[in-house]
Amino acid sequence: MRLKAWVNKIWPAYAFWPTVAVFTLNTLAYTVSKLFNQNFTHYDLSISLDSKIPFVPWFVIFYVIAYAQWAWNYFFHARAGREEFYHIIITDLMAKMVCLIFFTVMPTVMVRPEITGNTLWDWGLKIIYFVDTPTNLFPSVHCLASWLAFRASLLMKNMPKWYPVCQLIISLLVFASTVLIKQHLFLDTISGVLLVEICWFIARRFSLWRIVKIFETKEIRAQFSQKEEEGKC
Repeated sequence: MRLKAWVNKIWPAYAFWPTVAVFTLNTLAYTVSKLFNQNFTHYDLSISLDSKIPFVPWFVIFYVIAYAQWAWNYFFHARAGREEFYHIIITDLMAKMVCLIFFTVMPTVMVRPEITGNTLWDWGLKIIYFVDTPTNLFPSVHCLASWLAFRASLLMKNMPKWYPVCQLIISLLVFASTVLIKQHLFLDTISGVLLVEICWFIARRFSLWRIVKIFETKEIRAQFSQKEEEGKC
C-alpha cells in the first residue's frame, strides 16, 4: 500500500488510462495512417522560405530532446490536478484526431537532402531518416506535442517563473530543429502550433475536460466522489 501511495504521489492513478489513450491515438494517427495513405496522392507544401532555410545537422539534438519533453509533459504535468491534466489530454486527443484526418485525406511529402557525412550528427540524422519517412508532415506532430508541453507548463501551480520560460525555449528549439534538419516544412511547424491553440481554446470554452472522465476506473471515480462530498461539508 505504501508503494502504491508513493507511485500515485509521483504520477496520479487518474493519469494512466488517459495517457494510454493519447499514445494509442498518436500511433493510429501518425503510424497506422501510413498503411492507408501510401498509395494516395501526396502533396508538397513547401514554399520559397523552405529553400532558404539552411541545413544544420547538429540541430538533431533538439529534435531528439523533444521526446523527453513529451514524456515529461505526461508524467510531471499530471500533478497539475485532475481537471488541468484532463484539459491537457482532451486538447491532445482533439489535435491528434485532426492530424489523423489530414494524414488520411491530404497526406503530405517533402524532399530531404542526402546525408553524405560521417559525423555524430550525420549518423543521428541517418537513423531518423531511416525510421521516420518524409510523410505525414502537416500538421507537425513534433511541433504540436512540444507546444502542448509548453501550454501545459502554464497550468502548473507554485512553480518558479523560469519553468514555463524553459519549456518555451525548448519548444522553440524543437521547432527550429524540424526545419533545420529538413524533417518538416515551415507550414508544418506553424500548423502544429495553431492546431494546439485552437483545440486548447475550444476545450477550455466548453469545459471538454469532463469527457476524459470516461477513462476513469470505478475506484478513481469513487475517490473523487468522496472528495467532492467532503468539500460540500
